[in-house]
Amino acid sequence: MKQGIYSNLKGKIPDYVFDYKRKSDILPEKGFFLDTHAHSTASDGWMTPEQCIMWHIANGFNAFVLTDHNTGKNNKYILELQDKYPEIVIIPGFEWTTLRIHLNFLGIEDFPGKIKFNPTDDQIKSAIKRAKEMGAIVQVDHITWTMDQPSFEKENILILQGSNF
Repeated sequence: MKQGIYSNLKGKIPDYVFDYKRKSDILPEKGFFLDTHAHSTASDGWMTPEQCIMWHIANGFNAFVLTDHNTGKNNKYILELQDKYPEIVIIPGFEWTTLRIHLNFLGIEDFPGKIKFNPTDDQIKSAIKRAKEMGAIVQVDHITWTMDQPSFEKENILILQGSNF
């Protein structure tokens, strides 16, 4: 892919690119087929929030969480679409993205405050505590990967255990 193609396509993918018909053969009879980590054009995703919903339905999901990086910008909008798409449970979320760790806060529309690029252990613990106070379920994203320090895996697990994750 040539440099610049990403920015030219982001948010401009026409609906006809995907077959949005539900693939019912993979949908569980009971329970949920849930994606807890989806991005839209509010961060680094290529699809609009509504396209994210349609894509998840087409691929057999009956629930998903929109978790854009450091923004809840599209959460109110996707929740307004719930009546239009009753076949899927739409859950708001927020991906707290830093150099050291990426955390999903599931079930909240936004997260207050400035997010530091390279937070201390105490700042990570504080963010987890605040998200839980807001009613979020906290999920560690791609635990073996950070933007710079893959060696933080064990450290981050200990931080989360210390925060009663």
